[in-house]
Amino acid sequence: MFAIPMDAADNPAEVHAAGGAACMTDVSLASMLALQEVDHPTERDRRARRHADTMLDELRALQLSLLDGGDGAAGLQRLAVLMGSLPIATHPGLRAATASVALRIELELVRHAAEMKP
Repeated sequence: MFAIPMDAADNPAEVHAAGGAACMTDVSLASMLALQEVDHPTERDRRARRHADTMLDELRALQLSLLDGGDGAAGLQRLAVLMGSLPIATHPGLRAATASVALRIELELVRHAAEMKP
């Protein structure tokens, strides 16, 4: 726990002169790591946006592969994996946008699965 000695609290110059070293010894490593692991909404949204950008990049790559005459199997596999690990955004607009990208991918997966059936 972070603490300032009571006698030093009245004189901030003493705390600064000491470098705050005495105060820092009470901060545990476990509490510092716990603070880093907090799933803050901003960080969750950032992960969701990066993931959606990656999904869009894979969709573009699939499109180019299909236009070049490839079968796109590897791209479809990567898209399926990305769909399985899509983080849920906290911001409503971002959540709607990522859901739209996910829907587009689902349609591609279903379309190509139907084309592969005899």
